[in-house]
Amino acid sequence: MACRVEDFFIRGDLDSAYQHGNLRVGVDVHCPAGGTLSVVLREQHKNGGAVICRSVQNVDPSGRHAEFSLHVEDPCKWTAETPYLYDVDIALASDGVTASVTHATGFRKVELKDGRIKVNGKAIRFRGVNRHDHHPRLGRAVPLEFIRQDLLLMKRNNINALRCAHYPSNPGLYDLANELGLWVMDEADLECHGFAEVVATNAAECDGTEEVYQRLFNEIAPVASKYLSDNPTWKEAYVDRMVQLISRDKNHPCIIIWSLGNESFCGQNHVAMYQVCKSLDPGRLVHYEGDNGMGTTDMYSYMYPTIDALVNRALTKDVAPDGTASKPLILCEYAHAMGNGPGLLEDYEAVFSEHPRVQGGFIWEWANHGLEKTDDSGISFHAYGGDFGELVHDGTFVMDGLCSSNHEPMPGLVELKQVYSPVSFKMHDKSLVITNCHDFIDLGLFEITIQLEELALSAKLLSTNSLVVPRIAARSSAVVDLPHAVFKHPSKSELLLTVSLKLSNSTPWSDAGHEIAFFQHQISQSTPRIIARELQAPSAPTATIDENCPLLKVCAGKSTFEFSKVRGLLQGWSFNSKSIVQKVESQQGALVPAFWRAPTDNDNGKAVPYWKSYGLHRLSTQLRGMRVDQETHSGATVLTMRLHIGPVSLGWGWPATTIYRIEQDGSSMTVMMYLDDPVGDAPDYLPRMGFDLVLPTSLNCVSWCGRGPGESYPDKKLGQRVGVWNADSIAELQTAYEVPQENGNRTDTRWVSISNDSASTVLRATRMSPLEAESYRLSEASDTDAQCKSGSDDALFNFTATRHSAEMLEKAAHPQDLVEEDYVLLRLDAAVSGVGTAACGPGPMERHLVRPGKTWFGFTLELPQTME
Repeated sequence: MACRVEDFFIRGDLDSAYQHGNLRVGVDVHCPAGGTLSVVLREQHKNGGAVICRSVQNVDPSGRHAEFSLHVEDPCKWTAETPYLYDVDIALASDGVTASVTHATGFRKVELKDGRIKVNGKAIRFRGVNRHDHHPRLGRAVPLEFIRQDLLLMKRNNINALRCAHYPSNPGLYDLANELGLWVMDEADLECHGFAEVVATNAAECDGTEEVYQRLFNEIAPVASKYLSDNPTWKEAYVDRMVQLISRDKNHPCIIIWSLGNESFCGQNHVAMYQVCKSLDPGRLVHYEGDNGMGTTDMYSYMYPTIDALVNRALTKDVAPDGTASKPLILCEYAHAMGNGPGLLEDYEAVFSEHPRVQGGFIWEWANHGLEKTDDSGISFHAYGGDFGELVHDGTFVMDGLCSSNHEPMPGLVELKQVYSPVSFKMHDKSLVITNCHDFIDLGLFEITIQLEELALSAKLLSTNSLVVPRIAARSSAVVDLPHAVFKHPSKSELLLTVSLKLSNSTPWSDAGHEIAFFQHQISQSTPRIIARELQAPSAPTATIDENCPLLKVCAGKSTFEFSKVRGLLQGWSFNSKSIVQKVESQQGALVPAFWRAPTDNDNGKAVPYWKSYGLHRLSTQLRGMRVDQETHSGATVLTMRLHIGPVSLGWGWPATTIYRIEQDGSSMTVMMYLDDPVGDAPDYLPRMGFDLVLPTSLNCVSWCGRGPGESYPDKKLGQRVGVWNADSIAELQTAYEVPQENGNRTDTRWVSISNDSASTVLRATRMSPLEAESYRLSEASDTDAQCKSGSDDALFNFTATRHSAEMLEKAAHPQDLVEEDYVLLRLDAAVSGVGTAACGPGPMERHLVRPGKTWFGFTLELPQTME
């Protein structure tokens, strides 16, 4: 009967000083004739393959198990930042036949020490994601190469950890994580949260707040756990799930935490699982989110807390009088990445940095779960729950990833990369402060380039320099002086410094030159455009005003402006008889005060029903009074419209004043909106605050100065850099979410221009600053203390250009359901609310909400060149 190696357990441990290694190998064999068993530790072939040490034992016929312990002098250590692997060769020889197996290993020590999760003596930060097995065509049968591309994409986006949610992954995933360097939380295939619905008779009381949810859960969990988790009948099944997991995956150094399962309440069966973990593998830690008091976990774990709740737990959860705590906190799920999101990443990361006890977490989740399907028209799309005719399904709740169903990056992953950057920068005087946020390595692997640009109507590169990167140790900072020339460029335009951190050499997961992170700093602001208009002599014939028509008409130069006498809104602007701004049947005007946007997935839970209960999606504008003036010195025409903005029959609204100032030559128009405090029972916060501008479809090309090239929102903008950007079509500005929703906003905009293909027709929009408003003497029209919500000295704004109406985006189930309108909608917003994570978690922070109070905002619309 042939001999064979039946099982083995390889542990590359370190001594208490984390310097020397101890390779322990347990081997189960079947060898009826007896023989010899050898264990060899060697370098991997890519590192030369040299043998480091070996040990041999005789095996007698009755022998079933052998233990080896080999001392290794100062081995290279395995971490997610330094994934150094060795090979272990196990060979069993008997009667001239040799059975052998080779497996990679790494030397590292995982501990719960000083209240922290530590590897090789150092506390680590999880910059992680939850990952399900998914393929857009093959479902759960995921090819290994597809998994490899997933993990490469994770590494390239500064992700250092993954949670196998909520079951063991393809065995090849762990080999890849060993090789590329990822901390892994390996999770048992156990979940039974559905029993909550059996006993949740009071679930309807939940108003969505964390406090109420926690109270209800605490009432439900003890009852629900009696079905399985706290039922001894199921103990053997629970323990078996854990034993199988450990038995299969125990030889992978990337796995540093075993997880007892997901959302299965907590009971005596989890205690048994924890005990078997510590018995079979005491060298790893144990996680279970459902246990916050029974002691079956080495860390406190939470899902989707608010920022305030997380900080409170960090400061108070089992904290001793001296301020110490025996266990750390992690977030096994947070920042739900459903649709347009997640927001709040910057805020969570700030908590991780300010409270070291909170050792990071795992974003929910990596990728959407859509499956390829073809509709009746032959169009291929990614289907979700309900698209296959099934009665029971999760609807769109499976479309909640940082990547699309094809596993291509979505804007949320772009944001996450910047937030998860392992190196941070800030300016101090004329020097750059560089902080190495890695846990182990210095900055010897990286290079830094700096660029100085002048931003005006184009971006002009003034200089490019390389910085010598000091070998800053992990968790340390250094100050680097910048070239003096950076600060010696006189300019009336904005000067912007961009710092780029890149790989200086190739790694197993990316090529040299791959950008890790960027940092931008404004060296100087642009000079405000302030013109003393009352001192300028008219340079064109006085505008004519016709009030006898159904529409009030102002003819200035080659431009004609038309205003509604019923709504007080601009109805059209033409130049040389060419339409620049045009009303369409579905809109109240061509330039309309606007507060609504299409819902996002994060809005749909609470915000949309709340907003719609106030009629924010159906606001109407009514004219209450109008005055027309012409300035003597400048020749400009000023129209002052007193308005009421509100839903038709809900009894609340804004008293408002809109002032249009048309230059004498008709080349530009300034529109200022003054909103008073709303009257009646008004909503507490709004989707946005600005104008909707209706343009002809011939205006299809967009340029702007602000954040780009992708979309951004107040709480999701760090991954987009400030610059001058161009889109050759409106379609390029859209984000093709697989579930259509609000998208395509750009933040921190200085100006935006929209033109036809030949650039013979150009309309440019800029936002007015308070200084500019004063120069126009418009502030006399309303209270001078009214201030825009985004800052009284702020001339930045948001814009969106689209051919999809908010109604269309809300109605469409899939991208192919979207039908383009016969106009372009240009949104110019003084403020927009953040996107948050409220599909499953908290909404936007207070500073990212648009509040309805006394405020003003204004924009200048101009034709910067003559149209032929």
